[in-house]
Amino acid sequence: MCGIAGIIKQKPQESALRYEINKVLRTIKHRGPDDMGIYVKNNLAIGMTRLSIIDLENGKQPISSSDNSIVLVCNGEIYNYRELKEKLISKGYVFKTNSDVEVILHGYLEYGLEIIHQLRGMFAFCLWDSNKNRIWLARDRLGIKPLYYSSNQDNFIFCSEIKGITCLQEKSIALKNSQIRIALSKRYNDSDSTIFKGIKKVPPGSYFLVENNNITEKRYWSLKNSTKDIHNIDEYIENYHEKLKDSVRSHLVSDVPIGSFLSGGLDSSMITAISSQIMTDEMQTYTIGFNTENSEHKYARKVSSDLGTDHNEEIIDGIDFSLFRDVMFHLEEPINDPAVIPTFLLSKIAAKKSKVVLTGEGSDEVNGGYNKYRLYQENQTAIGSILNLLSNKSLMAFSQQSVFYDNKVANSLRRNLGYSLGARQSYLFSDSNMISAINAFDLLNEEFLEQTDKDYYKSLSATKGENLDDYFMHDFNGFLANDLLLKVDKMTMAHSLEARVPFLDHLFVEYSFNIPHKYKLDSKNSKKILRSVSHKYLRDEIANRPQHGFLAPVDKWLINDWREEVKELVMDGYLTKEKILKEESVITLFNSLDKNKGIANVIWPLAMINITHDIFSNQVSG
Repeated sequence: MCGIAGIIKQKPQESALRYEINKVLRTIKHRGPDDMGIYVKNNLAIGMTRLSIIDLENGKQPISSSDNSIVLVCNGEIYNYRELKEKLISKGYVFKTNSDVEVILHGYLEYGLEIIHQLRGMFAFCLWDSNKNRIWLARDRLGIKPLYYSSNQDNFIFCSEIKGITCLQEKSIALKNSQIRIALSKRYNDSDSTIFKGIKKVPPGSYFLVENNNITEKRYWSLKNSTKDIHNIDEYIENYHEKLKDSVRSHLVSDVPIGSFLSGGLDSSMITAISSQIMTDEMQTYTIGFNTENSEHKYARKVSSDLGTDHNEEIIDGIDFSLFRDVMFHLEEPINDPAVIPTFLLSKIAAKKSKVVLTGEGSDEVNGGYNKYRLYQENQTAIGSILNLLSNKSLMAFSQQSVFYDNKVANSLRRNLGYSLGARQSYLFSDSNMISAINAFDLLNEEFLEQTDKDYYKSLSATKGENLDDYFMHDFNGFLANDLLLKVDKMTMAHSLEARVPFLDHLFVEYSFNIPHKYKLDSKNSKKILRSVSHKYLRDEIANRPQHGFLAPVDKWLINDWREEVKELVMDGYLTKEKILKEESVITLFNSLDKNKGIANVIWPLAMINITHDIFSNQVSG
C-alpha cells in the first residue's frame, strides 16, 4: 500500500523533474511514511511513498526488470500473488523480492496487457515500458484504489490523490460548475470527472495507455449478468459461504498484524467473525461511537465479546471545527456523506495498533442490503416510468403526475439516487419533509441552473431503470466507487492505514451479482443469503439486525458545535461569491436551522464545497 505519482514533460529538464516528483510525493507522504522511491529518465519521472505491508525489507519501489527496461509502481495489494509467482517461476522468471507487486512486472513480460485479468486484488499502478515508449496506468475493477490525472500540451501528471497534482499548479484552482451541480443534486460525483477543472480520474475497471502523446482508454472489466437459476437456495447458500470465506482468507495475506473495523452491524461483524476464526493471532477490533441514541457501539461490544477480539472503543462527544478542515484536506472530493468524520476518527484510533484493517464496505451493494432494492422490486413499473421522465428532463411533469403510488418509493429515489422529484430548484436528495423547505429557499441562481442543465440531466440518464440489475449497477458504478470507497481510502490513508474490503473481491462480486434476486431479498428481508450464513457465526440479535448506516450527528455539529464557523464559511464562501447561491436564500436557510434540524443536511454539502475550494486555493497560493 502506498501513494504513486508520475510526470511526463514535453520539454524535460531532469533537475526540474526530480524536484517536482519529490514535491508531489512529499504532499502524499501520509499514504506511505515508511519509504520513498523515484525513477527519472528523459522526460519521465515516477515515484511512490510506501506503507510496508508485504516483504517489509525488500519490497521497495519503483521495481524494475533485470535489464531496467520495465519499471513499475503500484498502490494496493495483489492477493493471489503467490499463485501467480509460482506460475511465472515455472516459466523461468527470477524474482528479486517476496513482494506482491513484482508479479505484475514479470506477468507483463509474459502476458503483456492481459496480465491484468489474472490479478486478484485492489490496485492502481503505473508501468513504464521503455522498449515501446509506453506508460500503462490501470485501476482495479471496483475502484477500491484511486488514480487521478491531468493532461495538457506540456505535461501529463498522475497521482493517487488530487493534492499531488494541484501542488504543482501555479495558477489558482478552478471548480467546474457542472460538477458542483451534480455534487449538490447527488451525494457524490459519479463520472470520471472531479470537481476540479482539468483533473479527472481513471474509471474503475479501466486502464490507460499513454503512447506517442496519445491517451487510449480501455474498459477491461464490467459486471455481467449470466444467472442460471438452479432453483436451490441451499446450494446458493453453501457456495456463497465458501466463496466469502475464500475472499476473507485471501485478504489476510500480510507481514503485519491485521485488525478489523467493527460497527456491530451485520457486515463488519461477519467479516470480523470469519477472519478471527482463520487467524491464529488475536484480532484487534475498532469501534467509534457518539453520545446519541442510535450509536451502534453497544452492539460492537457484544460481537467482540462473543468472538474474543481485543476490542478498542472510543466514544466521541464534541468535535472541533478544525477537524472538518483536516478531513476535507484528505477527502478532496466533496461528497454529501457526514460519515467521513467518524471514519476519519476511527482510522486514527486503529492506526495506533494496526497497519491493516478489514471493513464491511460493499456488502449492501453485493447482497441487496438497501431498502430501495426491495421497494424497486415491488414497484418496478412505477419507478421505471419515474426514471424515464427524469432522463427526459421532465421533472415538472413528474411532480404533477400521480406516479408516486407509495411515498416510500419516492423517498427511495430521493434518498438514494438524489433525483430532483419536484421543481428544478429541489436540488438536494432529502427526506419528504425537506422538499417544501428546499423549494422555498430556492438556493441556486437561475443562470447557474441553465448553464449546468445539460451535464446534470446527462448524469440522471445514466440509470435506465429497466430492471433491478440496472439499479444495482448504478450503485456499483456510482455510489460505491465514488462515495463509499473514496471515503474509506482517503480517511484510512490519511493515517497511513490500509483498508481491505473482502465483500468486493471481484470473484466474490461476480458470483453474488448473479444470484437470483428472489434469493437475495423479498418484501420483508434483505441480505437473505448473508443472514442465513451469519447464524453460523453471530448471535441472532446481530444476525437479524436491519440495515443501518454509519450515522453521524451532523445536526448537532452544524447547529451547536460549528454553527458560527459554518455560517461564515457558507455566507462568505466560494458558492456565494460566484453567485451560484442566492445570498438572501442562504440567510433564510440559516435562520430556519433551529426550526428544522433536517436543514443541516442541506447546509452540509454547501460547507463541503466551500471549504474544499478554500483549502486547495490556499495550497496553490501557498
